[in-house]
Amino acid sequence: MSEQVRISVIIPTLNEAPRVRHLLGDLAAGPEIGLELIVADGGSADGTPDLARRLADLVLATGRGRAVQMNAGARAARGVYLWFLHADTRVSPEALAALGAACGAGAHWGRFDVRLSGRQPLLRLVERLMNLRSCLTGIATGDQGIFVTRADFESVGCYPEIPLMEDIAFSRALRRRARPLPPDPHRDLQPALGGARSVADHPAHVAPASGLCPWGRPEPVGAPL
Repeated sequence: MSEQVRISVIIPTLNEAPRVRHLLGDLAAGPEIGLELIVADGGSADGTPDLARRLADLVLATGRGRAVQMNAGARAARGVYLWFLHADTRVSPEALAALGAACGAGAHWGRFDVRLSGRQPLLRLVERLMNLRSCLTGIATGDQGIFVTRADFESVGCYPEIPLMEDIAFSRALRRRARPLPPDPHRDLQPALGGARSVADHPAHVAPASGLCPWGRPEPVGAPL
C-alpha cells in the first residue's frame, strides 16, 4: 500500500483463490497511483483469505452477498476514491494509469469498457453490445470496474444490499447526480489480457467534477470511460 492512499480497490470474494491471485498481481505490478488493496471475503472455503493476505493490504471477513461485502470494504477503506472490481477481472498497467489520470482530473465516478477472454467471434459481439449499452444508457455493471469518490458513494447511500443487480441500482443512483461522458469514438479498444474478463486500457465513461455531463460530448474526461 502506498503511504498516500488515493484509491481503495475493493474486491468481493467467495471461493475465488485461483482468480484473485491474478488480479492482485496485476494491481501490485502496475504503476504507482496510490492504491490500497482490500479483499472482502464472504466465507470462502478454498483458502482465498489466506492467499489474499499475502498480496492485499487488508482482508475482511464479512457477511455473504456482493453488496454487503463491497459496503464493508468501503467502510474500512482509506482512499478518496473507491474502485470496485470482481475477482475474475484482469487489469492492465494502462488501465491503472488512466484511472490515476481520471481521479487526478476530479472525476466523480466512471467505469471501464470490458473485454471478454476467449477467441470466439460471438464474445466480441457480446462485449461490444455490453459496452454500447452502457455508453447509451449511462448505466454500468459490476463487471465494468465502477469507481467513485467516497463522497459520492456515501451520498447515494452505498450499494443497496439486495440479492441481484445492486450494481445497476447503484450506477442508476450515481447517474442522477452526474452522467458519465461517452468514450472517444475514434479510440479503438485494446486487446484483452486474458482471464474471465478484462478491463480495457482506458475507462470508458467519466463524470467530471464540474457536475452533470453533457450528453453528446465526444471526448472522455481524464481518459476513463
